Amino acid sequence: MSNVFSKLPILFILFDRKLQILATNPFTLKILNKTESEVVNQPIHSWIDDTTMDTLKHFIITSADQDTYIENFFFTFTHPAKRSITSTLISKKKPGSNDQLYIIGINESDSMGPSFFSSSEVLKYLIPSSSQKKHLPIMRSQIQLNDKLIQTSIEKMGMFVVTDKNGIILHINEEFSNVSKYSYDELIGKSMATLKTSYHSKEFWDDFWSVLSSGSIWRGDIKNRKKSGDFFWVNTSISPLLGDDGEILGYVSFQIDISEKKYLEEKIIQEKERYLNLANSITDLFASLDSDLHFTYWNDSLEKLLDMSSEVAVGKNITEVLPLTEETEKIQKLFQRVYQSKQPERNVVEYSIKGEIHYFELSIYPTYNGVSVIGKDVTTTKKLNDEIFHHRNHLKELVDIKTKELELAKIEAENASRIKSDFMAIMSHEIRTPIHAIYGFLSFLENEITDHAQITHLESIRKSSENLLVMVNSILEVSNIGKNSMILNESEFSFHGLIQSIEQNYRQSMSLKKIDFSIKIDEKLPDTFKTDPKKIQQLLHILLDNAFKFTAKGYVSLTCNYKELTDQEIQLDIKIQDSGIGIRSENLEKVFDPFFMEDDSINRNYSGTGIGLTLAKNIIGVFGGSIHITSRPGEGTGVQLSLPIHLALGSKLSKTKHPLSHKELTVLIVEDEKYNRMIIERYTKDFASNIIHAENGRQAEKILETEKFDLILTDLHMPEMNGFELLKSINTKQIASVSPVIIVLSADAYEGTREKCFRLGAHGFIPKPFKKKELIELVDSLFNEKS
Repeated sequence: MSNVFSKLPILFILFDRKLQILATNPFTLKILNKTESEVVNQPIHSWIDDTTMDTLKHFIITSADQDTYIENFFFTFTHPAKRSITSTLISKKKPGSNDQLYIIGINESDSMGPSFFSSSEVLKYLIPSSSQKKHLPIMRSQIQLNDKLIQTSIEKMGMFVVTDKNGIILHINEEFSNVSKYSYDELIGKSMATLKTSYHSKEFWDDFWSVLSSGSIWRGDIKNRKKSGDFFWVNTSISPLLGDDGEILGYVSFQIDISEKKYLEEKIIQEKERYLNLANSITDLFASLDSDLHFTYWNDSLEKLLDMSSEVAVGKNITEVLPLTEETEKIQKLFQRVYQSKQPERNVVEYSIKGEIHYFELSIYPTYNGVSVIGKDVTTTKKLNDEIFHHRNHLKELVDIKTKELELAKIEAENASRIKSDFMAIMSHEIRTPIHAIYGFLSFLENEITDHAQITHLESIRKSSENLLVMVNSILEVSNIGKNSMILNESEFSFHGLIQSIEQNYRQSMSLKKIDFSIKIDEKLPDTFKTDPKKIQQLLHILLDNAFKFTAKGYVSLTCNYKELTDQEIQLDIKIQDSGIGIRSENLEKVFDPFFMEDDSINRNYSGTGIGLTLAKNIIGVFGGSIHITSRPGEGTGVQLSLPIHLALGSKLSKTKHPLSHKELTVLIVEDEKYNRMIIERYTKDFASNIIHAENGRQAEKILETEKFDLILTDLHMPEMNGFELLKSINTKQIASVSPVIIVLSADAYEGTREKCFRLGAHGFIPKPFKKKELIELVDSLFNEKS
C-alpha cells in the first residue's frame, strides 16, 4: 500500500494498535525531517501534540469492534515545527490478517509543497488516459478511482469536484451533493455555472480563469447557490489536471463549506459597524487600546474634546497622543493594571486641556487584547460636589447645634410632662379625696334620714357629686388620649344588671324633664360578659348624658342586640336614639374633636366640657369597636356602636362564692385623712373583727412588725412614708404578718398608678370615691380566691 502513496504529496502513516509506526512515505518523512529508519518501528507520540494523541487513543478504542471505521481530524505535528494537516483515520479488518490502521492527510498549506491534485502522478487514478480524453464529457463511468482506499479517503475529506477544462462537471463526491442539495445525476454533465451567483464581479472571474489557464493553482472563497436557492460559501483549492503532453485536461477542486464562518464574519462586520456607530453617537468619550497601549479606536467625542482626529490618534501609543505628565503616567499605569488583572476599574482622573483643569470619570474594561475606556467629563459635577461637601459640613454643624437644642427642648418637654403628670396625680387625689368623704357621709345619711324633703336634698347632693366625679374622670382620661395608656380591666359581670343600674340612675331625673326613656334588650342576649364593666358603664353614661342633655322633650331610647362571632365572642350592637336638637351633617365627624361645640349658643345653653365624645371614641378604640352617628338638625340624633365582647366561661359562672362571715377579719387601715378613715372603718365593720388605724406608711410599718393582719387597706399619698413605699417595705422586709391581702384605696387614678401598685405587691385597687358595695365585693372576691 505504501507504493500507492510513495510519489504523492500527501500524509501517509501505517500503524498498529500499540501506536507503533509500521510504514510511511517520503512526503511524511520530509515533514518530519527524518529518515525512514528514524520513524518506522518508532512510537507516534514522540512528535505529535497531546490533542492528536488523545484522538488516536480514542480511535483505537472505538474502532476495535468494527470491520471498517473512518474518522476525520486535524493531524498536528510538534517537531521539527508545529503544523496541522486535514487528515482521515481509517481502520480496516481483513480476514486472516491483522488490522490495517492508516492516517491519510491532504496538505492545505502553501509552505508544504504543491497540492495533492496538482501532481500528474495521480491522474491515472482520477481520469482515463490522454488517448481516451475525447470520451471525458460523456463517460462518467470511466471516472473511477482504481485504489478503493484512496477513493474512500478522498470522499471523506470535504467537498470534491472534477470538471473538464470548460468547467463541465465530471464527478462530485457525496459531501458536495449534501451541501449543494443537488444529486449526483443532477450535476454530472452540467456546467459549474449552475451554482454561480451574481455576488462576484467580472474582474473576480477574469482573474480566476487567468490563474487556472496558466496551469497554476487557484485558491479563494466562492459564494455558490444551492438547488433550493439558498447561498453557501466554500473555501476552494482548484488544481489543473495535465495530460502527458502538458495540456490541461480538466480541473480538480477540493472545497470546504465555510458558510457558517462567512455568516459569522458578516455578523461580526455588522456588529462592528453597529458598535462603531454606537460609539460615535454617544456623548461620552470612548477609546480602545491594545496590550501595548496603542489606540485602536477613537470616537467623535474624543476628537471634539482634544481636537485630534481618529486618523491621527489610532495606531499611536498613549504617550504619543497625550502629553507626558504625572497624570498621564497615572492613566497609563491604570490601563496596564486593568489589562493585566483582567478586572474592570472605575476612577476619577485629573487632566489639563488648554490650561484648564478637567476631571474625568473613567470606566476601564479589559478586552482579549487590550482595554476599552469610557470617559465622562465630571468637572461640573465634581465642583458641585465640592460645594455640596462644604455646605454639608456647614449644615452638619448647624444640625449638631440644632440637635443639642432639641435635646434640651426634649428634656424640658419631658420635665414639663412629668410635672403635668405629677400635677394631674395630685389634683386627682386632692379632688377625689373630698368627694369620697362626701359620698361616704351621704350613704350614712341616706340610711338615717326619713324626711322626704331632706332625702330630695341628699339626692341632689349625690347627683352633683356624681357629675363632679364624671367630669374629673373625663378630664383625667382625655389628658391620656394619644398615650396608649388606656387599658381594659376585665372581670365577669351581669350586663342586664349593668343596664338596670343605668336605668335607675336616669329614670327619676328624666321623669322631671318629661322625657320618655325606653330600654329594649334582645331576649336571647347572653347575660354574663367578661370585659371591663366600668368602661362600658362610662361609655353608656357619656352617650346617654349627651342624649338627655340635648333633648328638651320627646324621647331617648336604648336598644341592645348582638351577633355571634365565635363560641366565646359576640358583637354587641347598641343604639341610642333621641329626638333632640340634632347635628348638622358637616359637623358629624368634628363632634369627636376635644372641646368641639357647633356654635357659641350651644356652649351657652348647654353646660359641659365638650370632651365626652372624644373620650367615648377612645374607649371604643380600646375595645376594638366602632361608632357611627346619624343626625339631622331638629330631628334628633342616632348613635350606633359595635363592641366585640367575650362571654364568661361556664365554669366560672357556675363557681360558687362564699360570702365572708361577719367579724372574722383583722384589718389595718392606713389613711392620713380623718374623715376617710371614719368612712372606711364603717364600710369594713360588716366583715372585720378587729380594726387598727395608721395615719401614714411609717406608723403602719411599725405596727406590722409586731401584729398580724388578714387585710391591709392603704392610701397612696401620705406624709413621711407613702403607700408605694409601704408596699415595697411589706414585700422586702421580714415582718410578723404572713401574706396579708393588700387593697389600695386611692384618689390617684392617673395613668400607670394601678399597674405600679400591682407590681409592688397589691392584690386589689379601688379608686376614690367608691361605694361600700364595691369594697365588700372586692374583698369577698379576693378572699374566696385565696381560700
